[in-house]
Amino acid sequence: MNHLLRLIPLASFAFAAAASDADWNQWRGPNRNGVLPVGPKLADVWSSDGPRQLWESDPIPANDLGGHGSAVVAGDKVYMSVVWHEDIPSDTRVIDDLVMRKLGARGVDSLGADLVRELDETVLNLSPRLRGDKLQETAEKWVEEHLDKKQKLSLADYIISRFKKGRKNIPFADFAKLEQIQGKVFPDDAAFRAWVDTQGFSEFVKGEVVRAVPPTKRVAQDTIVCLSLQTGKILWKAAAPGEPKGRNCSSTPAVAEGHVYGIGSTHLYCVNAETGKIVWSTPVKRKGVGSSPLVIDGIVVVHANDVTAYDAKTGTLRWEHPKLRVTNSSATAWHKDGRTFIISNTRDSLVAMNPADGEIQWTLAAGGDCTPAIQGDYLAVQSNSDKLGFMGFKLDVKEPRKLWNIPFLARRTQASPIIVGDLVYLIDDSTARCVELQTGKPVWKQKVQSSITSPVMADGKFYVITDRGNNLTMFRPDSKELTELGKHRVKALSCPSPSVAGGYMLLRQEDKLVCYDITEGQQLAN
Repeated sequence: MNHLLRLIPLASFAFAAAASDADWNQWRGPNRNGVLPVGPKLADVWSSDGPRQLWESDPIPANDLGGHGSAVVAGDKVYMSVVWHEDIPSDTRVIDDLVMRKLGARGVDSLGADLVRELDETVLNLSPRLRGDKLQETAEKWVEEHLDKKQKLSLADYIISRFKKGRKNIPFADFAKLEQIQGKVFPDDAAFRAWVDTQGFSEFVKGEVVRAVPPTKRVAQDTIVCLSLQTGKILWKAAAPGEPKGRNCSSTPAVAEGHVYGIGSTHLYCVNAETGKIVWSTPVKRKGVGSSPLVIDGIVVVHANDVTAYDAKTGTLRWEHPKLRVTNSSATAWHKDGRTFIISNTRDSLVAMNPADGEIQWTLAAGGDCTPAIQGDYLAVQSNSDKLGFMGFKLDVKEPRKLWNIPFLARRTQASPIIVGDLVYLIDDSTARCVELQTGKPVWKQKVQSSITSPVMADGKFYVITDRGNNLTMFRPDSKELTELGKHRVKALSCPSPSVAGGYMLLRQEDKLVCYDITEGQQLAN
């Protein structure tokens, strides 16, 4: 049986806010499921040079300076939501999250205080003669003897790197002192150095800390950027004062009814899609949002500490659920018998709500950063719970049912699945899985070097950012395996997801947006 042909009719997905099915007007595409429903024939094979690059934009910051949000496409325009950071000269000094990461800080609370002390004593007293394979073996042995399975997933590489740095590590006790004043603004360099001198740091640590703190301060603007799809030229920027929250600001905008809805560092914005004029803005409860807005039935649903809905025309608060705590997942929608339900994957549950008033219809055990995928009355999602893992549900207005779950221990659980016919695919944590939609029965599992970024599907093919962002890989999915059709070096960011509209493929790089022609036997207008 050809699983790719057994697709649910597109009408069952229809979003009130969706643009053309050939557009990619919001996070996860027009139907919020990672699939482009219509478009031209796309190439099954790439030349040795890969797909033709059509354009690259003028500088658009990313990562710590602009986040990890993806681009969206509506008509002949591309939109991005960017908290545009900039470093400017300053007399002040501050130890922020970026400084801590530069110094090598990492959360190790799960090890417990005693084991953290033992780790420090071991690493800082290693013989300088211990090198190469012997050093690697010593590090791996320590990890094997002291960490459980879950700790190994999240901390093994970090701990091994500390073994390799040896006495050039900053002790965890010193990190604790730095964390206590993280965010404190020193009026000048002299005041900062005076504080450093009083902390009992070694000369090595003093030098590292002073070098890590720059003579600048970070400022930011909440910015919606509009580019030409044909040329990549920036057509306009809508900007408002923001706060520097780094890569936590990683939201993807949504385009609906001639407006762009984007979340900045502190506010949700509605912007005229043609002119860039800000129509309204309203504060959100969390500063630095990684989730993306859903526009449906006249409201904008936002995950920012909790689940909140705003009026799409005015920005006024329509309803909220302060007790539904959320992280970086994004809301989606399910349509049944003429009714629409908002579905949110919260920290510990999957919740269906009425868009009009937010009334909760039902709650199921789930939870995590993954945005659910819906096909007809079926939903697939991965949970951040080791015991729940990958999950499948049969939706119902009154009594939805969990069909299956596949427990597994994973370091990453952020990517969203894709449902194709009667199969479900999940690519995350460097593993691709295929299971039966109805039963959850494993079909196959294989290694694919991709995490956090979600795959997209167009013309029966998957497009996945792999190898830590170095490559764009094209696969053919079926009931036997993911067959690699092509791989091209793109040097993209590893977290944002690709966006595909028509025959255009949009990828975010460290300092710009790039566009490729992925059609078969034709070149797009340039």
